[in-house]
Amino acid sequence: MDVTKLVLCMIALFIISSPGISEWKDATTSTAEVVAGDEALLESGVHTTLQVDGQNPDVLKSKSVDSWLTGKDIFSANLASSEDLTITDENGILHKYSTKTKQYITLPKGSNQATEGYDVAMVGQSFYDFSDSFDITPELDFGLSINDPELKKILDLGISSEDSPKDLINKFLKSFGESGLGSNMDRFFEPNNLMYGAEYDRAYSDSNNGVTCNWGDSQKVALDYAWLTGDGS
Repeated sequence: MDVTKLVLCMIALFIISSPGISEWKDATTSTAEVVAGDEALLESGVHTTLQVDGQNPDVLKSKSVDSWLTGKDIFSANLASSEDLTITDENGILHKYSTKTKQYITLPKGSNQATEGYDVAMVGQSFYDFSDSFDITPELDFGLSINDPELKKILDLGISSEDSPKDLINKFLKSFGESGLGSNMDRFFEPNNLMYGAEYDRAYSDSNNGVTCNWGDSQKVALDYAWLTGDGS
């Protein structure tokens, strides 16, 4: 019997003062949720790294965040993160960044009478490069690896916010096709569809002397086996 396991959020909070930055506030949350079998083993976490100038440790160069989920005996997995970052620079300009990401996979039951799940590894990464200015767009990357106890590797996927929906679909299909499933494709029929989705939402604003400029972008892509066979919309 499947059980649902929830890995609690992990939050990191930082405040930094320097000649170039009068204040920095950052809250990062990573949440992992899985549906797994009785033999499930799970690990999840988030790590934030701040890099300063080697010549001047008071000057912030970059920020990176890594969140991850690894598990065994998994039938579905969901890894989401949320970042809210505020920087007030030495000129009094307020820079705000808000980033949300999500990646999920729902896997079919195996041919071993649906008693054993999959080995799943998910990662989400964001990188803020402040080496030139605070007017930046953070880079986002996603990774997904799935191993089947019987068929071995099913998917090994790497995508980023630079990929268009078409790029993501093509990468997913290429990785899926390279898995060598062949005659085992019938395992992906209803009611145990293979489903995958990746999405992000990035919003930013700059405020100075009562004037605020807002901008941002978002993307959401979802696939399932009905779509792959031409039966879905």
